[in-house]
Amino acid sequence: MNISPRNKDLIRNDREVTTFDVTKSLAISETGNPFKLQRGSHSFRFEIFIDKPLFETVDGLDSASHSYQVHGVIERPWSNQQIITKPLTIYGNYENDEYLSWLVPNEYYDPLILQKTLNDIHYEVILPARDIPFGAMFPAHIKILSHMKNLYVKHIMVKVTETHNFEIPATAFEQTHYNVRFLRSQNSRFVTGDDVPLLPSCYSVQEDIAPGTNWEITSTLALPRQLHDCIQTTRLPYLDIKHFLSVEIALQVADDIITINETVPFRIFMPGSPVDSAFEPGVPQMNLQELWVAPPPYGKHETDSLLVGAC
Repeated sequence: MNISPRNKDLIRNDREVTTFDVTKSLAISETGNPFKLQRGSHSFRFEIFIDKPLFETVDGLDSASHSYQVHGVIERPWSNQQIITKPLTIYGNYENDEYLSWLVPNEYYDPLILQKTLNDIHYEVILPARDIPFGAMFPAHIKILSHMKNLYVKHIMVKVTETHNFEIPATAFEQTHYNVRFLRSQNSRFVTGDDVPLLPSCYSVQEDIAPGTNWEITSTLALPRQLHDCIQTTRLPYLDIKHFLSVEIALQVADDIITINETVPFRIFMPGSPVDSAFEPGVPQMNLQELWVAPPPYGKHETDSLLVGAC
């Protein structure tokens, strides 16, 4: 794992941490002495048993990365070693997370719903599920029920943001000079979103709007399909990546403006198969149920194609 969450005045050098390491010998003589292979093509099958959960691959950030590599090494006593390296990507299933526990429901496939009331205004923000596939297009529903007369919807904005929280132990030098035990940094970036177009019935002031009027607005959001624009939600030893749906609603009653700001945490995961390469913003939303299949368990992977066509 390579980490460089630096304010350059504090952290001047990149830091690398090994999170998993296993070595397996494929061919060795009985005496341990060097031996000679006959001319020709040789194949050595091998398996690596993973006896614990591994952290996910993270790629696409300028300040940190987490990658796996398989090294094939031919040791030669009187010459340089020959090394062949192949990258390996690992993504996992999601468990319940504490920062999502205050929302309902807890099931992956049920809608993720936030319900609140402010000044006799009841509103809901609804996502189709708490886990959204990387690169997918999905709807965000907003429901507003007013118990006030002549309340109008003035403005709605919906956006997705991604936060990167770094925390690494300070070196002895940094502890002495800066009097800190950990170096922390938080970055955030805009992922997708925009102002939501409103129908005239939402903001028209030509009609009397009676109490109990209900508005339902849907905004379709398209997640980027490039890793340098958006990555999956995950948690590593020194890096925590989260995603949030932010909703800003401006309502008008007479000369008063009522502003509602809500943030709903959700997850972006890497699906077991890549999103259709024909994906384009503006096309009808895809059938998310076909994509809401978490990566298969170990032993059932057919091919490592998670990023094919998605980066």
